[in-house]
Amino acid sequence: MSERSERLLRALAVVRSAEPLLGPTWDARTREGFVYASGASALDDRSLPDDLAELARENYLEPVFVERLSLCANCGSHAVNVFEACLTCSSSNLYAVRTLLHFRCGYVGPVDAFALEPGGRRCPKCRKLLQDLGTDHDSPGEYFTCRNCNAEFQVPEVGARCLGCGSRYVGVEMQRIRQQDVFAYRLTPLGRAALTENRIPDEPLTGAVPEDGFLVPRHAMLAAVEDERLRKRTLGERFGVLVFAPDRAGTPDVDRAFTQSVRRILIESDKLGRLDDRHLVALLPGATGARARSTLASILALGGGEAAIRGSVVELPEGGTAEEVIDRAARDLGGSGRV
Repeated sequence: MSERSERLLRALAVVRSAEPLLGPTWDARTREGFVYASGASALDDRSLPDDLAELARENYLEPVFVERLSLCANCGSHAVNVFEACLTCSSSNLYAVRTLLHFRCGYVGPVDAFALEPGGRRCPKCRKLLQDLGTDHDSPGEYFTCRNCNAEFQVPEVGARCLGCGSRYVGVEMQRIRQQDVFAYRLTPLGRAALTENRIPDEPLTGAVPEDGFLVPRHAMLAAVEDERLRKRTLGERFGVLVFAPDRAGTPDVDRAFTQSVRRILIESDKLGRLDDRHLVALLPGATGARARSTLASILALGGGEAAIRGSVVELPEGGTAEEVIDRAARDLGGSGRV
């Protein structure tokens, strides 16, 4: 087993130990602003975020959005202070002034301009007494005054200062602020299967299995089917399973071109995997029986002449394991594939 595989298996074990979810721990002392604590694991916490992201890309983990952080465009620090700034001089030395509107005369001014008296506030324009908010006057909101240049405005600019390197951003410069999404992680069926078998391929699954056309491995497909069986028992959710095999003149032909053609028939949430050297299996979450039969018919239609394709919709009874039922269905199709 390669060093990469061992490292990723240790990261998977960290996620399992934190079940149901491994989330970030916020820590202002770190450059990123958060860490994923590995607890008693010997794994270096500093390498864990990259390993978790890699495992998520390869579908061993499911990322769950937690927060979006702002990062300095100059140094990458998360210590970014956001402030309101003057439209004229960009100073953050502002103060807010609450205003009043006198309905009768239409005067709008700062609260302090309306002299406070025992019975209410006196309008500085018409000298009438304002007594009932909402009846004879209202507060339309605030405006801002800049102590640096005396400019007045209703909506200030937004600015930021990096407390790491001192870089300052105001107005359009704020577009340079970087964004980083922070995730929590949970195990997928593929991740659980990898831990059960204590094995992760030495090469990444994503884009690194051209001979299979990006097929999910057998153990991961069977684990995903068992997971769907559990969801059906507990939540009543439907799913479909297909087993099929191309047979061109009696020669196994589970090649990249064929699997890519099948993938174009399936929808995004469907999974396509290798059962053995001749048979493929497709998992259709949420599928009705009609959709499973229609999908199989479309796959079988890929064959023609000597390029026959055999396949069936697999019925999964309550008894027995998914592996036993699916392997039996593959044997019933015929062929010499290793099951």
